[in-house]
Amino acid sequence: MDENNLVIDHDMLYRDVIKSDAQGNEFLQLHEPQLDGPQLRVLGKTRLGYRQLNAERWVAAPLYLIELTERGTRKLVGKPTKDGKEACLLLRFRVDGADADRGDAEIIAETLVIDDNIESNTGESFDRKDVKLQLYTMLSAEGGASNYWLDSGSVSPK
Repeated sequence: MDENNLVIDHDMLYRDVIKSDAQGNEFLQLHEPQLDGPQLRVLGKTRLGYRQLNAERWVAAPLYLIELTERGTRKLVGKPTKDGKEACLLLRFRVDGADADRGDAEIIAETLVIDDNIESNTGESFDRKDVKLQLYTMLSAEGGASNYWLDSGSVSPK
């Protein structure tokens, strides 16, 4: 997501992630299981978001924030690179906790996590202790407010 809250097509990591099985049950799948997913190039604080329409001009909603930890920053910043570009991390994601056997009335509790295979163009070794992924669904969290909307997501029929 850029500073104008847009997700430009060439920055899109995933499309059409809601899949259906033969019985019509929906599930979340970022990419085909036998393939490595796309890599996100992270230079520092990075916002992940989504847009509801397939149109670049459509404003995206924030969803997650990626930040380097102090340890990760020390290992990355100012280091020479193998490709002559700015030092960066290359991250892949996966979904944990997806349960295909849950009933329609159950709460969906999938969690996006950074995959263990973190790469860098510096030659340094990185792991998930070097980077932090957190919910970040509000554009502004002032006065010590939470970075994400506190909503149960429960809808009761009338």
